[in-house]
Amino acid sequence: MGSFANSVHVRSNDSDEVISAIQTILQTDGYEPTDEEPDEEAMWGMPSAHRALHVSQPVNGWVNLLDSDLLGSANLSAELSLQLQSPVMQFFVNDSDSWAYVLYERGDESDGFDSSGGLMGGGMWDESMPETIPFAAEGNMEQKALEAMQQIEAAMPAEIRAIQQKINQGQASQDEFLQLSQWIQEHSRQFMDQFRSDIVHSMEQPERVQEDLSPHIEPLRPLLVAGVTDERVLKLLDEQAVFAEETLAAFMPLIGVPPIFANLSYRYLEEITTDELAAEGVRMQSHLKYKTDMPMF
Repeated sequence: MGSFANSVHVRSNDSDEVISAIQTILQTDGYEPTDEEPDEEAMWGMPSAHRALHVSQPVNGWVNLLDSDLLGSANLSAELSLQLQSPVMQFFVNDSDSWAYVLYERGDESDGFDSSGGLMGGGMWDESMPETIPFAAEGNMEQKALEAMQQIEAAMPAEIRAIQQKINQGQASQDEFLQLSQWIQEHSRQFMDQFRSDIVHSMEQPERVQEDLSPHIEPLRPLLVAGVTDERVLKLLDEQAVFAEETLAAFMPLIGVPPIFANLSYRYLEEITTDELAAEGVRMQSHLKYKTDMPMF
């Protein structure tokens, strides 16, 4: 299996401010702090009542985050960029075949790139190219997540469906609320496995689409380290490698992000020692752990 590294990077020299913003956003979304460790579902990016994040000390003007919730991290990134009024960059690796980023500013996607050949983010998908950009043609992540949720609902037995209806009407007890949440967590794995598989395969492309990469320069320029030229950025955006994370590791330093994050995710961090992080100038400051009683649809 290839790498599915993913990380979030907030343009800030104040990690305490970033942590405070994360706490505000997640608590608004129904999460509460907990001492409980993330469960297996959370560790593998599956729907879970648990969510956890590692937050680093500032490095080169970036506070770096590893979020156990890949889908939720997109919304968190957008909200952080709005609340802190600062750019937020999210990076992904897709099974080592390709890498991508989305840049958020003031709550919106201002730029995005996918090395497999399609533009991402900021409304930059070209819906007129269904054969060359399968991910756009088959629907975005939110649509596929909705389909998985609908499959889960369709599989509900009558008694669980009745509880769901009572919750929708505001008439359910706390015990019923927890019963529904437990059922969803126990039965969602097979549907979410298919969802994750669909996302991966919809992003695969038999032939890379040649594109004009110059539009990425303008939004990236304020983030570039001094001395980095436009030509160097464009060369890396156009570069292909057997392992996509290698190209991402070469790209990250152009904006000051430590390249070790090209190989990290919340789960992958378990495989890295503190000394290995320190050698890259990275020191984790906080391990934030949250839990919600909301059903994991």
